[in-house]
Amino acid sequence: MVTNSELIKTVIVQSSDWKATTLHNLSQVEDLLDSLEMHGIADREVVALGNSTFIVRWK
Repeated sequence: MVTNSELIKTVIVQSSDWKATTLHNLSQVEDLLDSLEMHGIADREVVALGNSTFIVRWK
């Protein structure tokens, strides 16, 4: 599971309400999505960039 300290290190603040981070394996993506869901964050999306690179966005 992703801890809050890990999130703080990887979060890229966007100019809109969305926050985003880049992750490099599907397990990390699943853990982050689970953590966001547990914290009541309903607006989440994942973009697969290829070569095991993903962007997760939430607001």
